[in-house]
Amino acid sequence: MNKILYPTLIVFAIYIPIIGYALYEHSTESLFASGIGTIFVLLVAWKSKDNFWINRRLPAMTPNHYKTANVNIDSIEKNVNVWDEDSCIRFALDLKDNKFRISRIMLMNPKRSSKEYEERKYQFHTRMEQSLIPYNELMISLYDSIFSFKVIVEFDRKKATIDNIRTVRSIMMDLGKDDFNQHLFVRVTYENQIVLLDTYQYNLIRAMLLVNESVVEKYSSIKTVDVSTTKSDTLVPLLEKYFEKNKLAKISIDDIIEEKDFEELWNKEEKD
Repeated sequence: MNKILYPTLIVFAIYIPIIGYALYEHSTESLFASGIGTIFVLLVAWKSKDNFWINRRLPAMTPNHYKTANVNIDSIEKNVNVWDEDSCIRFALDLKDNKFRISRIMLMNPKRSSKEYEERKYQFHTRMEQSLIPYNELMISLYDSIFSFKVIVEFDRKKATIDNIRTVRSIMMDLGKDDFNQHLFVRVTYENQIVLLDTYQYNLIRAMLLVNESVVEKYSSIKTVDVSTTKSDTLVPLLEKYFEKNKLAKISIDDIIEEKDFEELWNKEEKD
C-alpha cells in the first residue's frame, strides 16, 4: 500500500470508534455528530477514489517501488503522475478527460540518430500492434533532437487495466535496452561563453569553461573527483541555466567532440 492512501485511512480510523461510541451512547447529540461525520467520511472517500485507482495499479507501474513511489497529485491541473525509476517510464492520469498515458524518452546514438530513429519507431509500432492492446493513440515525437525521441501510449481510463499497463511497460523496457549508453562529449557556445561538457544520458558529469582555448574553470558532479578551482560566478550559474532550458537537446552533430580531446584539456592545469 502506498502512502497516498494514508490520509484516507487515518480518517476512517478516527471515524470508526466515533460511530461506535455514538451507537453505544445512542443520544441525540451523538447520533447527530455521527451523521455529520458520516457525510464527511463519504466525501473524503469520494475525493480519494482516484488515489485508490492509482494505488491498485502501482505494482504494475513500478513493481519494485510501489509502496514508496512518489505519486504527484496536481489538483490545479487535474492530473496524477507516477515516475518509475527502474524503467524511466512516466505514468499520467488526466482527470479532466479521463485519459491514462504511459510515456518514455528513448535515447539514441547521436552519430547515427537519423537511421536509429526510423528503426526504433518501426519496432515500437510493430510491438504495440502485436500486443493487441486496445489503446487510443500511439504518439511518437518528431525527429527534432539527435539525442532522443519520446513515445506515448494513451488509453481511455477504463481500458488502463493492470494487465495492459504491465504489458506496455514491458514493451517500453525491452525497447529501452537499445538506449545509447555511453558518455557524450560536446562543445557548446552559450551566452557567448565556450563550454565543454561531459554528459551521460542527458545528465551533466563534468564541464570546463574555456577562454582563448584555455581552461579557466572546471566543474564535476562526481564527488571523488578533485577539482582544484573554486566555483566562480560564471560556470555553475551558466550550467544551471543551460540545462534548465534543455539546450543540450538542441545540439547538432557538429557540436560533438572526441573523448580524448576533452580529457586532454581536463588534465591540464587551469589558466590563472
